[in-house]
Amino acid sequence: MALGAVLAPAALAVNSGRVEYYHRDALDNVRVVTDENGQVLERHDYLPFGEECTTGACAPNPGMVGGQPRRFTGKERDPETGHDYFGARYYSQRVGRFTTIDPHLGHRAALVDPQRWNRYAYGRNNPLRYVDPDGRDAIDYVGGVANAFGSNFFAGAGRAYGGNADFQFGQFVGDVISIPAGGAWAQAGAGTAGLGVAASAPSGGVSLVATAGGVVSMAQGGVAALAGFAHAGAYLSKNTTAGSDMSASGQATDKYGNKLGPSGKPMVHETQSNTREAARNKALNDGVGAVEHGNPKHGKPHFHATDLRGEKKPASTHHNYPKK
Repeated sequence: MALGAVLAPAALAVNSGRVEYYHRDALDNVRVVTDENGQVLERHDYLPFGEECTTGACAPNPGMVGGQPRRFTGKERDPETGHDYFGARYYSQRVGRFTTIDPHLGHRAALVDPQRWNRYAYGRNNPLRYVDPDGRDAIDYVGGVANAFGSNFFAGAGRAYGGNADFQFGQFVGDVISIPAGGAWAQAGAGTAGLGVAASAPSGGVSLVATAGGVVSMAQGGVAALAGFAHAGAYLSKNTTAGSDMSASGQATDKYGNKLGPSGKPMVHETQSNTREAARNKALNDGVGAVEHGNPKHGKPHFHATDLRGEKKPASTHHNYPKK
């Protein structure tokens, strides 16, 4: 993973008034901290489950509680316990386990995935592939793609519903892939069926077995393509529709799709979080990304969920966090 894959512009407030920048890798681990002149102030190296490497070549690293607070997957480390705060619960990188049970166990997924049976486990026990954004569910684009693609070819059997935004986006990708793949499978089935019919007389009807198989493939491919089209359309509608002047229930809305109250002002749905990170994680669960309003004209600073275009989702919830 390349260091500096992401440059976090948020500055750290330190006693000297110096601006510091986080440089993170593909798993969002803070690997390097620099000042405004690009000089390296800290380096961090991690074992797979997040424990800091501080021996050998890593000896100059600041250790588990030294330096700035954000470490493994960008989460803030508690200086007293050394645990990382994930929003829903704390994580101990020394043992590779959360300190409390998973508060959001997906029972359907757990029935077919033994890695979810241990409710203290981090990232399905595979931290090099999965990241848990808030202590409730592991990010897995690949799993979403595989789930949607496979279920579309079996009339929806085994399709998972729910999951975090990343899994849902993976399903969207799998649904899109299903459209041309299903069409190609149906076309191949049609060709096989045609050849079976043409060869039925010379083969004494034996080739009709191939015809039957081709017909099944045609149906399977057609169903997969239609299911992929329907699910992908539903995902796009949910994440990109901008609303209108009237809600589905007949209530007036503004140009962003926010419902208007009796005063004519938008009705705002809010949640309250104790930290900025927890508020951001809530917004990520509602959409593809998150946008921050750190200094709003009214109310507390908050995050909104964003759609595929990176725009604030219509009528999205204000996930508030305390002012500093």
